[in-house]
Amino acid sequence: MALGTGPEPGPSRSEVCEALGLTPSEWTWAIRAAKKQGKVVQTGERRGARYRVA
Repeated sequence: MALGTGPEPGPSRSEVCEALGLTPSEWTWAIRAAKKQGKVVQTGERRGARYRVA
């Protein structure tokens, strides 16, 4: 599984955490850093959020 790279929505937080073995707190730290650096784009909010490579 990989983060989405095209126009379609990417995976959810739970899908990424499961695939990478991350805890929810590890996910929060990592995704905030990736978004701040412009490496990841979030589509949607809260439970409907999906992520793709910028």
